[in-house]
Amino acid sequence: MSAPLLYRGLVIVGEGNADTPNPSGGKPVHVGTGESAMIAFDERSGAIRWRTALRGSGMPTPAIVCGVLVHHDGAGRITGMDPMSGRMLYERDVHSVASMSAAVPLDKTSFVTSGVLHNAVLRVDGRNGAVVWRSDPFPNDASGIGDCPLASDGERVFGEYVVPESGNNAPIGQSVREHAFALDARSGALLWDVALESGPLPINNQAGIPVVKDGVLYVGGAAAPWANALDAKSGRVIWKTQIYGPVKGAFVIKDGIAYFGDLSGALWALDAGTGAKLGDESFPTAFNVGSPIIVGDTLVIGSFTGSVYALPLDSIRGK
Repeated sequence: MSAPLLYRGLVIVGEGNADTPNPSGGKPVHVGTGESAMIAFDERSGAIRWRTALRGSGMPTPAIVCGVLVHHDGAGRITGMDPMSGRMLYERDVHSVASMSAAVPLDKTSFVTSGVLHNAVLRVDGRNGAVVWRSDPFPNDASGIGDCPLASDGERVFGEYVVPESGNNAPIGQSVREHAFALDARSGALLWDVALESGPLPINNQAGIPVVKDGVLYVGGAAAPWANALDAKSGRVIWKTQIYGPVKGAFVIKDGIAYFGDLSGALWALDAGTGAKLGDESFPTAFNVGSPIIVGDTLVIGSFTGSVYALPLDSIRGK
């Protein structure tokens, strides 16, 4: 369920489901009801090299920090493993449940991650799992904080969440307001929090994946059909462009053009500086949280129906 991590001849992935055993409603206290684990496959043959069980879902994506395989699971635990053997080096309960977030390396020794139950962003020492700082400046009724990977430019940490426009604990389909935020990477202090567009709360993945490049934060959102570019330092909205469907996946930027897919099944090319539409191409599937990559002059992206598409960038731009 996680994004694959390639390391010294291994393909390391997370195993787990999105089920939340929480019959009373509200924020999840645990994600993952089936088998949950980190698994390493041989890069050439696909043979399983090792498998290490986790207490909660392995959906969040791991990372390698100072030679340690770090992960934040659906039980609210930070784990550190030997990436070559899967041997558990440490396990720390941080009381914040990761769903579809990721461990994002911040420097040579630490990473950031996020979770819910106790809404928080954490900076963690990858060598021993110690929490360097914990930041929780979010409203109690915020959701989506643990759904998507954070982004960082080294000085700031960026993310997105949603809050109900009326009442607490918004049910699925109720109107919510999307917010983008920035924290100081050294201290975790809130630098800015900007309200974006409104739309109905989706069932899963309630936040978009942010990307920062050259001082600009690019983010869509899980609720409203808009693409946004914000000044990374101040949070000022540089441009916003209405599109066909919400954007849960990340943008990929090349040669001043932002490419991404939306939930309507459209792939987009926008001018990264102005937000002007350069082209779009529609397909019979939604593009969910599977973010695109660019290989040469080809965009590769997964889809909600399981198909993988590879398209020339020129075709998306309409050339």
